Amino acid sequence: MLIGGSIPGRAQLSDGGKPLDISYSLSLKSKSVVSLPAVNNDLLLKNSIAKSNENRLKPFRFAEPLAVNLTSQNSGQWFVLDDYKVWQLIITSSGAKSLNLIFDHYKLPEDGRLFLFSADRRDLIGAFTAKNNKPSGTFATSPVVGDQLVVQYEEPLDAAFSAELSISQVNHDFVGVKSLKSDRRPLGVSGSCNINVNCDLVEAYENESNAACRIIVSGVDLCTGALVNNTNNDGTPYVYTAGHCIDSNKKASESIFLFNYESPYCGDIDGDASHSLSGSILRAESDKLDFSLVELGTIPPANYRPYFLGWERGDTPPDSTVCIHHPLGDVKKMAVDRHSPQIKTYSSDYIDNAHWFIGNWEEGTTEGGSSGAPLINDERRLVGSLTGGAATCEAPNRDYFARLGVAWDYYSQDSQQLKKWLDPSNSNSSSIDGLNPYSTNETCGAFTNFRDEDTHGNIAIVEQGVSKGYWSGNNRYGFQEFAEKYTLTNRSEISGVSVGVGKASLGNLSSDGKIRVSIYEGTDYPTDLIYDQDFSLDAIDEGVMNYLEFNQRVVTEGNFFVAYSLDLLQQEDTFAVYLAEREVDPLNSFYIKDGADWYTYQEKTNSSEGSALLMEVVLCNIDAARGKDTLKNANLEFAVFPNPFHSDQKLMVKFKQEVNPFIVQVFDLTGRQVNVQYEKPGDKWLSFDFSGQAPGNYFLKIVERKKRYSAKVVFLGDY
Repeated sequence: MLIGGSIPGRAQLSDGGKPLDISYSLSLKSKSVVSLPAVNNDLLLKNSIAKSNENRLKPFRFAEPLAVNLTSQNSGQWFVLDDYKVWQLIITSSGAKSLNLIFDHYKLPEDGRLFLFSADRRDLIGAFTAKNNKPSGTFATSPVVGDQLVVQYEEPLDAAFSAELSISQVNHDFVGVKSLKSDRRPLGVSGSCNINVNCDLVEAYENESNAACRIIVSGVDLCTGALVNNTNNDGTPYVYTAGHCIDSNKKASESIFLFNYESPYCGDIDGDASHSLSGSILRAESDKLDFSLVELGTIPPANYRPYFLGWERGDTPPDSTVCIHHPLGDVKKMAVDRHSPQIKTYSSDYIDNAHWFIGNWEEGTTEGGSSGAPLINDERRLVGSLTGGAATCEAPNRDYFARLGVAWDYYSQDSQQLKKWLDPSNSNSSSIDGLNPYSTNETCGAFTNFRDEDTHGNIAIVEQGVSKGYWSGNNRYGFQEFAEKYTLTNRSEISGVSVGVGKASLGNLSSDGKIRVSIYEGTDYPTDLIYDQDFSLDAIDEGVMNYLEFNQRVVTEGNFFVAYSLDLLQQEDTFAVYLAEREVDPLNSFYIKDGADWYTYQEKTNSSEGSALLMEVVLCNIDAARGKDTLKNANLEFAVFPNPFHSDQKLMVKFKQEVNPFIVQVFDLTGRQVNVQYEKPGDKWLSFDFSGQAPGNYFLKIVERKKRYSAKVVFLGDY
């Protein structure tokens, strides 16, 4: 059961479905089309970067706001179709990478449905309904790809009242925060030094990572924030961010909060962007202290995997810190500083000594879009939020975080302090721990068989130099079903699966092709079908993670397999899932069905190399978890042995080829670097002596000029 309640309002949760079909050519010839004034994308981007560099703050402006007055009464056109009257408005802003809207009036009757989609219908969001009505009447939407946006509202002829729909702002994306296919962010991913939150190196912060969210503020700015706990431990959905990100209730109500936007493993793939909530209420803010606390209109549901950060408000600098953030709006990253921050003044615009100063990031950096990101100490507690600084990948130095302890009660007004909201019990606590707001039977987690060392790709079936299709998709051999094996739990409930789709295209615009996702149980191979559900191919994006949510939770006992079949695809439709490219690694969790029988990947390829589907399964009510590393016990380009090992044994690392590292480091589970002696006994070897270290889990980091290696090892100490 969720603890506590929420303020009135609904989230950017939608009911799905498809809009009624109205001839697009008919719409274009009608008064449905509104063309907005031209803007210069290149100039806007140049100005955005210049402004960010000038003030050293770290939000990221990605869109130009265009004021409009478009309502269901003065714009667009109404049609009658079956038992519905339909309002359709087509908004064009030439050259836009994507478009998003701000409604200053949004009120729908029961059974009314609002959809937003691109001209080719490849990108569709909705249906938004009366569930999204809020007392403020405002509603902000996520971006829809392209420079032409179709707004379509469908209302039953016998509706209790006519909808109130008024668009006050159209936001023209000049950067490309959302595009279909693999070009979702034309600027490219954030700096190469950034670390994905699902890398083993930072695995200890998994809960804290689930607290962080990307924020689109008023449709134009990108920031980062984090859920934060209070002394009542009641799950009130407070989000802590920077004051220069959200400094008014208008901005709070027009913001979209995106959770779980991350790569499922250490490699780079664009994450699923479906877990968003729209709207909040500003509770406290100070420009001189640069903090903002808002309360979401809806508590994030269990499958969003929310976590509420604990906090610490003392003045003693922590031994080390991490920052979890969305640089340039990218998938979630983490920066690591293994030294104590200092208390400093950022500039004359802020209260003296109100910031933590990070002199140097040992791992990662921050960038535009990171503003408001949480700074977390070595006790896993929130101590500040990012204001700005000079750090980049080239020079990851000099960042400033607004101190939570100063924002606590520096000002006496409730609207300018944290104490009123984060200590409602008036306990005067100096620190509290984090909170999972759901009881054990509601707790959810995400699991994948991909490892840090893996890379992903579309692996072709090649015969005598000729491609015969894909091992995990369309092919000429008649393989129609594919599965991924999970051995993580004794019992669990599957909420859905996020799939890294390498190929997804319709044979023609009228295609109604589907893929069928199935859950099997079985020991060595899939045997017993326990659930299946169909998903339309036109709702799946290529080159990114796609979250496919099940209509019900599927209970599994022991090993299970997540499978998908191509039987429901239509002629010329194409679909394939990314596979792990493992050249010398026998570890395998990928299975192929040929006829009536299932085979391992090795059995079909007649080779020793294993693979895995790029999938992340979302499990809830997990019973007796065996650990996320059940299948992560080998490395792609190097071998680590013995592992586990004792104090009288040297830990040996053998590489596939000659190695000349310029960085060799060892970290404990908290991310603290430890002093472990190592030698290079051969061109392809390193040996480590852990004598004197405490037993436990450690991470190796080995960096060459063009390669980075990492591994988790278990030191058992003395016999």
